[in-house]
Amino acid sequence: MPVLALDYTLAPVANHTTILAQVGKALHWLATHNVTRIRAAADAPAARTDLDDASPTLFIMGDSSGGGTAASALLAQSSSGLPGSDGARASGGVLYSPWLHLPCDTPSYASQVFKRQDEPTAPERAVEQCTIPGLNTSEPFARVSIGGDVAFPDYSHTLAATFAANGEMYAGSKAATSDPIASPMSATKAALEAMVPVQLHIGLGEVLVAENAIFAQRLSANGGACELHMYDAMWHVFPMYYEGCEHPVKTPLLFADSALELSALFLSDLAAHKSAAQTRAETDERAPRHAWAAAGVPRTFHHYEYPRGVDTAMSAYHELRRRNDAGGRTA
Repeated sequence: MPVLALDYTLAPVANHTTILAQVGKALHWLATHNVTRIRAAADAPAARTDLDDASPTLFIMGDSSGGGTAASALLAQSSSGLPGSDGARASGGVLYSPWLHLPCDTPSYASQVFKRQDEPTAPERAVEQCTIPGLNTSEPFARVSIGGDVAFPDYSHTLAATFAANGEMYAGSKAATSDPIASPMSATKAALEAMVPVQLHIGLGEVLVAENAIFAQRLSANGGACELHMYDAMWHVFPMYYEGCEHPVKTPLLFADSALELSALFLSDLAAHKSAAQTRAETDERAPRHAWAAAGVPRTFHHYEYPRGVDTAMSAYHELRRRNDAGGRTA
């Protein structure tokens, strides 16, 4: 699947309005060009196509503030239209740790602030035998307790204030931080109802976890199709570290691998659905092939590593896909 990485203009040079227009123009370019042919022949002019049913299936992905922008683009598409897209449409999206609430006042800014506590080293205190698989209490790092979002080691009020200031810069003004397109958690019922399916990935330790959960719930309650994947102890944009973090040794990050695999499966399913819908001459691209889309709640998976090296959610996810492919109905 070809990927276009958009180097859009950042705030404060641009705000969300100009950034969305750049996203829309990129979407239109992809819809009117045969990217596979361009890659094969390096012949951009000859690869131009008309915008019609034969246009390629397109998706939007993003992480952090880019994930918020991707969500805003999909909301704009489902309401007044994505500026610059000229009729081109995305069929779904995948968002990693997206920033979805520009006022930055959800409770996880306090509850998930980074915390570290070193175990007392007094000689009279005995080290009890650890029963957690794979954790050796003789290693110094095993005697440090870490919680919250390690990506943002700051006080909660300072962190929230800094993020909120960035939100004003991105939105263009303080008043615009509550705009239903710029700040997706404030999206209207109509926009959520018409939004194409999305898949969210968020660490349970992130300061953004509350807004992701709230957005997913609102989206699903208003008729949208949403998968929400929540990962134990993961930090902001953890899929970026799929190769490992080199502490204490560099090993692949299990949940990052899971997130990337799930993204591929989700987009493959949506692409297959659109192809089948076109074959049947159907036009409702919002209706995913997942039976759970009409349940009114996000299809939520909690990911924990137990036993060591095993993501507890993956077998359940694959089983649900198997049932769906076999024509079974899942709640």
